[in-house]
Amino acid sequence: MKSSLFEVELRLVLPALRKKMGAYEPGMLIFDAHKTHISRTCAAFARYLGFFIVTLPSHLSMILQPLDLYFNGVFATQYQYEYVQVLNTTPSPTVGQKVECVLRAFENCQQPTKIEKLKGAWKRAGLPGGFPDPA
Repeated sequence: MKSSLFEVELRLVLPALRKKMGAYEPGMLIFDAHKTHISRTCAAFARYLGFFIVTLPSHLSMILQPLDLYFNGVFATQYQYEYVQVLNTTPSPTVGQKVECVLRAFENCQQPTKIEKLKGAWKRAGLPGGFPDPA
């Protein structure tokens, strides 16, 4: 991904996510260590909006695969559903429409049935502690 494209998408997505969060609630972004993800511009913008950036070293996917499959899978499935709904009406979705898909997927993951799926995914992935209570 080109650095400029990543920065453009980040500048659209983070403010929209920030509006959905509490005023003093910190955000966390987890990226691989690709150079576009860790540019000073992206890091400064994320910090400005109250997001912490965590970068993962390369070749860590074997350890994190259960989290990706189970926990992120719940969100990814919901996002794919939202995106297909947009594709059915718009052959080339705009960045704004993609952001709306992310936000709708995030909101839909807050439903009690989805939270139970997330809790189960957290447990199957073998993560320590309990699933953070969203309430």
